[in-house]
Amino acid sequence: MTSCESLSSQVANLPIPLAPVFTADELALIIGTSVAEAVFVIDTQSGVMVAANPRLLELAGKTLEEVQAGEVQFDQLIYPEDRAVFHTWRGADLSSTAAHFEFRLVDRGGKESCVETSLVPLRWMRKGYLLGFARPIAERKNLERRLREEVDEQKKRTLEAIKASVRVYQITEKIKQSLPLTKNLLNTENESQLFESAARILTGDGLHFKDVTFMVVNENQLVVVHSSKPFQRGQFPLSDQNKYAQFVRRNFDDAGLPKDELLIPLRSRGSLLGLIEVILFPRERVFFDDLRIVSEWQKDILFTIGDIIGLHLDNLRLYGEVKRQSVVDPLTGTFNRHYFVRLLSAEMNRCKRTGRPISLVFVDVDEFKRINDTYGHLQGDHVLRELGGIFTRNLREEDCVCRYGGDEFVVLLPEVDGEKAKLIAEKLLQAVREHGFFSLESPEKPIPVSISIGISSLENNQDEDLFLQAADAALYRAKKMGKNRCETLPGAEPRNTPVILAAPQNSSSTSSSSSSSSS
Repeated sequence: MTSCESLSSQVANLPIPLAPVFTADELALIIGTSVAEAVFVIDTQSGVMVAANPRLLELAGKTLEEVQAGEVQFDQLIYPEDRAVFHTWRGADLSSTAAHFEFRLVDRGGKESCVETSLVPLRWMRKGYLLGFARPIAERKNLERRLREEVDEQKKRTLEAIKASVRVYQITEKIKQSLPLTKNLLNTENESQLFESAARILTGDGLHFKDVTFMVVNENQLVVVHSSKPFQRGQFPLSDQNKYAQFVRRNFDDAGLPKDELLIPLRSRGSLLGLIEVILFPRERVFFDDLRIVSEWQKDILFTIGDIIGLHLDNLRLYGEVKRQSVVDPLTGTFNRHYFVRLLSAEMNRCKRTGRPISLVFVDVDEFKRINDTYGHLQGDHVLRELGGIFTRNLREEDCVCRYGGDEFVVLLPEVDGEKAKLIAEKLLQAVREHGFFSLESPEKPIPVSISIGISSLENNQDEDLFLQAADAALYRAKKMGKNRCETLPGAEPRNTPVILAAPQNSSSTSSSSSSSSS
């Protein structure tokens, strides 16, 4: 059976409602098979939805019969306040690019579903259509809402801790000055800023200590990340007998520490995040020795500041992890397609403005369907995960490698012309050839894995679609010329199916995408 016949037999069994103007094979060439998102097609002139898959029908609360009868005006599925966005789509010139929007779908029972949508213009049988891919964003919105609530609660707890310590700050003028300075820590945006600001508070006009060093826990050891001492570096295992490990094991009891030194824990949610080492001036140490109660008050203040820093450090890491998950493909560890699309537009504009070169490398795994069919989809996932690591290790920090969909990767190479892009592609090709891929079930059994690569460099008259299509056409040529190679295709026409129409795949698994691709 040929690949076309195989595709036809798969499509014939797909539960996709079709208007008479489309055949099953024709629609398959547009939206692909086994698409996880809600997919729909709209008649641009009438606004009628002429096709949709079961996922879209479920979100919209419509039936197959209603779509086939041409009774579904798409704007009636949208929350009234969001309908202006739809009419903007119909009136806008989307001939050369895709559009991305968010709106609320409303089913017949009035239930709302917030979705993010990608729209691509399409002409078929001399008529204009909009091809749409929609995915619910309730989970992301809920995560962002919970994050905001948690951050607000943390800030509230932090401010309450500061207020509870006001009476201690009032003991001396020096401690009073620390209150507004400590509040400024809440405005820091990353860990480096947090530690730099905290160091200024502790050693400057706030508490005026001699020196301060910040250490964070990393894989069961304390690592110095910032210090007012020049060239202060170090790693201290918590399983060792160093003074920091003993301080932690004694539940933050400072017995045995030098008199001019204080250790302060950084804690949040019951976990130890790190330590602050504070060094006193000799004159201040003598003063505290004479007035023990002042020394205890000083420790209370430092422990409170440590809790503030710990809480904010935890918030920064939580927020950073949420941001990271929103742009990274969970299977391969590379960037996801949505991040790549945003970055591509920005980098192309920058390069056109400055006249600097930029190149694209499109990568496809050869015979990936055979790998899945022979060794199973878990093995296919493992191959993709290993490839993501190979690409990342063999590229520059400023390069962007992205899992574009299924077994396809795309690499954006800023400041790289066609000649250098060819060298980089050859390097990736060689790295994959030299890497040993082995069976999960029989680790001693090697698995043959190879890739094909297409390369394009930006030309003056190209937009994002043409830039991508040029790389995709070069990839297609590499496949035709025997695979396991890289090719460039200057000035060549792209394939009939534009790469921009390829539906994003489910990043957590290759099961559906790989089974429908013959590579």
